[in-house]
Amino acid sequence: MTESKLVIAIEVHGAVVKVTINEPSVAVHEPVAVVARRPEPRRGLSPSYPSDVWTMKAIEAVARLAASGMCFQAYDLIEQGLVEEPPSPQLWGALFNRAEADGKIVRVGTVPSKRHPRRRATVVSWRGRVVL
Repeated sequence: MTESKLVIAIEVHGAVVKVTINEPSVAVHEPVAVVARRPEPRRGLSPSYPSDVWTMKAIEAVARLAASGMCFQAYDLIEQGLVEEPPSPQLWGALFNRAEADGKIVRVGTVPSKRHPRRRATVVSWRGRVVL
């Protein structure tokens, strides 16, 4: 009679366990590795993240300027004291893209930036969406 041997690695509760099967016996070894899991994606905004705190304030600020009916650009939020500079400059784009996707604002065109170091650059001008 020939003896067959099979060695497999299986995941059990986040750990990789080596199992050796020698007919007719089975040996289970100590865990040989821990499986690295991707963290669950965050859903929604959380006050425990500085960028989320800024985003929550900025969403309110955009809604406030949109309700005014006036055209505005990102720097107007800072100039009017509604928000401070974001923790990352990329948050500006995310903020306005989200507000536009949610139907709160519409892109009006481009205008020269009011921000001092960028005076000659063009930026997007926004206005609150008119709901009939």
